[in-house]
Amino acid sequence: MRISSRFIIFLLFFLSCNIFKSEAQTNYLPGYYVTHENDTIHGYIAHLSGNPSSNHALFKESPDSQRIKFLPGEIKGYGITGKLHYRSYSFTKRGHAQTAFLKVLVDGEVSLLEVPSRVLLLFPKPNFFVYDQGSEQLIDLDSKEEIITIDEKKYLAGEHRAKGILNYLLNDQKEVIEPILQNDKYLYNATDLTNLFVTYYQSKDTTYTVAKEIPIPFHAGLNVVANRLVQSMNTELYGLDFEFEPEQVTMVGLMGTLFIPRVNENMRIILSLQYGEFDKYSYYKEFHANNDLLLSFNSLETGLGLRWSNISPISLTFDASVNLTFHSAIEYTWRKEVIANDEIRSRYVDLLSNSAIGNNGLGYTFRVGKNINVYKGHRLNLSARYSSLTDTRNEASYSYYGLEISLQVLK
Repeated sequence: MRISSRFIIFLLFFLSCNIFKSEAQTNYLPGYYVTHENDTIHGYIAHLSGNPSSNHALFKESPDSQRIKFLPGEIKGYGITGKLHYRSYSFTKRGHAQTAFLKVLVDGEVSLLEVPSRVLLLFPKPNFFVYDQGSEQLIDLDSKEEIITIDEKKYLAGEHRAKGILNYLLNDQKEVIEPILQNDKYLYNATDLTNLFVTYYQSKDTTYTVAKEIPIPFHAGLNVVANRLVQSMNTELYGLDFEFEPEQVTMVGLMGTLFIPRVNENMRIILSLQYGEFDKYSYYKEFHANNDLLLSFNSLETGLGLRWSNISPISLTFDASVNLTFHSAIEYTWRKEVIANDEIRSRYVDLLSNSAIGNNGLGYTFRVGKNINVYKGHRLNLSARYSSLTDTRNEASYSYYGLEISLQVLK
């Protein structure tokens, strides 16, 4: 007996609303922001997937209050209480003036700062700055310029500019700093730079603070999914090509998402399992005969891919996955009608043993969607989807395009 797709959709959404309820894990941690009048306003700061943004800060007075968005320059800085602090600075990078929130790695007379950037929008490539309180000057350690000005004095940084600047700024402890910078194992990264500053301040026995990283756990989510798609299909049987007319179909199932920390805060691994039931019809004429090719089958689609989420007010998602599809309950029938002597005669031939779609197929899926926050942090995702599948063994191919809706039920 064939199960109604509408019944399956209703059942999954009923379960998602009544059985799989879970408390959302908040992204807001106790924190504060600092105004230009040096007033500190305490509340909760969004800690987005372990890497707060350099171009905005999200603040709530209480966990249930409306969020407030601050851009760099609108406030002096913000932070997570006892852990991290970010300050707003203006600087020039690659000839372009910018204002951003810089992460304070080490805070003292000379502070070490970091601002993240992206390679191909995916992989983090940090840039480092130092801020000298004495000269009130922000210095870019990544700049390629050899001549720099510190405290109104011209200075030749030389080939290893970052090391030269650090040697100059920390020269009151030169006997401690120089051996570290000359060590072949010294690397230009956040860990080695932080250790260098810590060694410097410890040798001076002066006050300083170091950023405390907040552990980023694995995050997993479970979504119920429903699709309304238009399917097109081509197949070959007995040397003849059959092109089925596009037809609307429904698929339902589950999708899991997994966030892996330290790779990229916007990336998720997605795993999907979806079920659909298909009925197809193809028609062509041969002399005085009407020929109908009738096809029905059930499909179980499994997918493995990546989701990139744009963390912004638009909150878009982009998916790319590889699909393996299994077919079952295949019914493949050829009906031939012959018109002779004003009489229509039909003959049915069961083609199950010569099924042209095979028992499995391999393909890919692309999605572009939008996340919408709903009840207690659960997300609704609306996506436009395109999938293509090929059964190379039997030279059958088919594609889907349409709309997909998924509701996050476990987080």
